[in-house]
Amino acid sequence: MATRKKAAPPGETSAAKELSGGDTGNIGKVRELLFGAQARDFDTRRKRVEERFARDTSALRSELNSRLDSLEEYIKSEFQAAAGGRSEERREREQEDKQLGSELKSKSESLRKSIELTRDKQKASEALQRDSLLQESKKLSADLQNKHLELSTRLEEESRSLSNAMTHRVTLGDLLTEVGLRLKDEFDLPDTE
Repeated sequence: MATRKKAAPPGETSAAKELSGGDTGNIGKVRELLFGAQARDFDTRRKRVEERFARDTSALRSELNSRLDSLEEYIKSEFQAAAGGRSEERREREQEDKQLGSELKSKSESLRKSIELTRDKQKASEALQRDSLLQESKKLSADLQNKHLELSTRLEEESRSLSNAMTHRVTLGDLLTEVGLRLKDEFDLPDTE
C-alpha cells in the first residue's frame, strides 16, 4: 500500500507569506496611529513651554536692563549733585545710594532666583512629560508585543489546523483507494501465519 503526499496548494502558501510579510508594514501604521497624536501633543506642549520661557526670560532681561539703566542714571546724577554740594547732603546721598545698591542687589538676586526657578520648573515639567511619554510608550509597546504574540499564536493554530486537514485528506485518499481495491477484489491482506 503506497501513500502519496499531496503538496500544499500554492494559494495557501502565498497567503501565509502575505500574512507574515504584511505584519511589519501594519505595525508601523499601528505605531503611528497609537503614538503619533501623543508625540505631536508632546511636541506642541514642549514648544509652548519653551516659547513661554523665552518670553518670560526676555521680559525679565528687559526689565532688569531698564532698571539698571535708570539706577545708573540716578547714581550719576546724585554723584554730580554731591560733588558740587554740601558734605551733609553728600552723606545723605551716599546713604541713599547704598540703600539703592542694596535694593538693586536684592532685586537682582530675586530676579536671578526667579529665572532659576522658572528654569527648574521647565526642566521638571519636561522631565515629567518625558517620563509620562516613556511610560505610555512602554505600555503601548507591551500591548503591541501581546497583540503580536496573540496573532502569532493564532497563525500557528491555523497552520496546524490546515496541516491536520491535509493529513486527513491523505488518509481519506488512502482509505478510498483501499475500498476501491477491495471492491475490485484486488486487495490482498498479508498472511497472519
